[in-house]
Amino acid sequence: MSKKKNTCWYFGDSFTQSMWIDNPSLDDFYKGKERKSWSENLSKYLDCNCKNLGYGGNSPQGIIDDFINNINKIKKGDYVFISTSPMVRTVGYDPITDKISTWNLEQISHMKHWPKHLEYKLTNTDKWTYGTPDIVNDNVNIMYDYITNLTMPYEDKWEIYFENKIKNLIEYFTNNGIHMYYWSFRKWNDFTSLTKETNGLINDEHWGMIGESELLKYMKKRIKNKHYFEKGEKRTNNESNPI
Repeated sequence: MSKKKNTCWYFGDSFTQSMWIDNPSLDDFYKGKERKSWSENLSKYLDCNCKNLGYGGNSPQGIIDDFINNINKIKKGDYVFISTSPMVRTVGYDPITDKISTWNLEQISHMKHWPKHLEYKLTNTDKWTYGTPDIVNDNVNIMYDYITNLTMPYEDKWEIYFENKIKNLIEYFTNNGIHMYYWSFRKWNDFTSLTKETNGLINDEHWGMIGESELLKYMKKRIKNKHYFEKGEKRTNNESNPI
């Protein structure tokens, strides 16, 4: 009887999700090439099943919540890869779905200037929901003021707050037979973007095949060295970490 495989779990936002895989605008550019995400490739490298729960726009708190909501499914010997996202994202009450979900400053800014006769578009975890301005306007203004006044000016403090939570989780789970690795959203600029890879054909700062191959190399090195936690560091656009 063959041994049951462990699982590699991935929690994060669009950089974890690998949105380029299903992007039809890249079909011609990657024609004839097999598109496989970094999570698929890393899971294969570790001989694990792949469970990717990342999704675009997820917030730091939302990412941690996703991990906590799946704790009872994660088994000894499994791998967990968890990232954070920018502090312009937070969780709040969504009056359309009547649930707590992620709010993104870019999305909210767009909604604040949306023509009053049109519907607003709110993102939820895995679907689009719609509502009229009268329903969401107060919530939009409240969340906009909260993020711009109480989150963004204190981004460093919020980042430390979330990283300390993750660091404590890593310490507990690695001591209990689960291999848990954290990487910061500040790694985004360290790897080749789709804009650069396609020479501007696609204007997208997410990674594509090259960027994700660089991330894969970086993660393999960390796994080899059992480097579970790496604190995010601010950099200018001209600075990068060697892989």
